[in-house]
Amino acid sequence: MKVSLVDLRAQYLTIKDEIDAAISSVIADSAYIGGAHVEAFERAWAKAAGARHRVSCTNGTDALMIATCALGLRRGDEVITTGHTWISTSAMITQAGGRVVFCDVDPMTFTIDPAQIEARITPRTVGIIPIATFSYYPGKNLGAYGDAGGITTNDDRLAEGCGHVESCGVAAVASS
Repeated sequence: MKVSLVDLRAQYLTIKDEIDAAISSVIADSAYIGGAHVEAFERAWAKAAGARHRVSCTNGTDALMIATCALGLRRGDEVITTGHTWISTSAMITQAGGRVVFCDVDPMTFTIDPAQIEARITPRTVGIIPIATFSYYPGKNLGAYGDAGGITTNDDRLAEGCGHVESCGVAAVASS
């Protein structure tokens, strides 16, 4: 007997009417990229995350790249993050010209340990990536029908910068 790791069809069938209505609405509005549906999601996600800004993009790796590029990294600048993450986190810091500084996780939450961050801050530290970028790959807990990603932040300057990172080779659909 084959047991699927993720059965997206079974999940879809439990919410079929809601999903079909949402997809029909997107098609009827010709709102395939950006638009009112994305803006409504951004507002709801920012509110749920306790953030002032939410920037949508194509996927989780681009979310990381956009955020690190928006920091304006220069060679040797340091960004603190947890080692308990997908490789894209450290890869995008390095790709943007930064140096990765790993911080351990809190054993109760398995997220970056705030108590250990301060000891890793140096004059070269320009940012910290705890859990502020998201991937909505179809098989994830909050998945999209297709691929998607996003960034949340309370930093007005970073949010503005995320909408203008074309020089990094990626583009964001920015709103706040």
